[in-house]
Amino acid sequence: MDEKIISRLAEPGAAYRAKPFWSWNGDLEEKELLRQIDALKEMGFGGYFMHSRTGLITEYLGEKWFSLIRACAEYGEKQGMESWIYDEDRWPSGTCGGLVTQNKAYRLRFLSEYDSDAEALSCPEVQKVVKRYALLLEGNILKDAKEIASEKDVPAGYRYACYAEECMKESEFYNGAAYLDTMNGEAVEAFLRSTLDVYAEKCGKLLGKEIRGVFTDEPHRGALFNGFGITNANRARMIPYTGALFEKYRKKYGESLCVPEIYYLRAQDAENETARRYIDVLDDLFTQNFAMPYEKWCKEHGIILTGHILHEDNLSIQTSLSGSMMRFYEYMDYPGIDNLSAHNACYWAAIQCASAARQTGKPFVLSELYGCTGWDMPLSEYKRIGDW
Repeated sequence: MDEKIISRLAEPGAAYRAKPFWSWNGDLEEKELLRQIDALKEMGFGGYFMHSRTGLITEYLGEKWFSLIRACAEYGEKQGMESWIYDEDRWPSGTCGGLVTQNKAYRLRFLSEYDSDAEALSCPEVQKVVKRYALLLEGNILKDAKEIASEKDVPAGYRYACYAEECMKESEFYNGAAYLDTMNGEAVEAFLRSTLDVYAEKCGKLLGKEIRGVFTDEPHRGALFNGFGITNANRARMIPYTGALFEKYRKKYGESLCVPEIYYLRAQDAENETARRYIDVLDDLFTQNFAMPYEKWCKEHGIILTGHILHEDNLSIQTSLSGSMMRFYEYMDYPGIDNLSAHNACYWAAIQCASAARQTGKPFVLSELYGCTGWDMPLSEYKRIGDW
């Protein structure tokens, strides 16, 4: 083995060492934070991600917050430690702690299937009915679907279904707001302005130097049918939606999107081609409106983009929450995954991420590790996970 590699293994530099999510909660004080940097260095870490967590008393993105970010980045540099920022108040990334999505036009939204207009419009999260159809069903097999103008236009033997634009229900987790419509370029731009632009204003001379990069955590484009992360009553019948969906679908595939064909399989189809095309267009909207402008911002400001998106565990859950992970990895400098708990041996997710990194010439991949392991975790288990 190359002697340089052997020496690097014996004494790796900061770039090759672990960097914890450094939980910033409570009433933050500079003296204590600098003491903790010394402790992290003594423990063998190579840096840290300065990360707002539950319990934070100091105002997130307030003047004191940025004073502490600058102080820690400058002190960390002197100690040979890498300082990284985190782009959200907790997670998932995209709302600036719910500030951006106080504007309801920017909230995560869905097409939600209802059996009547009255039922749909009685839901406070419903904005409007978008599409109306008469469906001819045989069990769960769709024999025919006719787009109609109103419920009274349903032919004999057909049943009515309407598809409403429905926002994510408000949640205390988002400080009384909701998650972001990450397929809406205007909404994502509002997030970048509210968070990264403020970091550039308050820490500009440190970006790319004392502050190495930014971690984006679990952005996604909304759950397909499974209702992950939302509490809407109709969540089992909801699919991701944004205002540009129908035009993007028509432009890419040369035909109108028949919404019921996402929900039901036609008898003659071995697989649901409409659903496949729909998910493909969602992927385009997510990468073009979130991943690409985020990458552009980081390149313009000379910082590294890393993090991970929701939810890598298998292809089914990827399809449901985010689509193709590998398309998104292309726009990250250090693509990453989330592999928490003591027994999450998800080998193929790591292989998928590393493969994308090799294909696109990325120098590093990242993995969240060790989370949710509890205080009774022995050191031998930490060693095993680190080796993994």
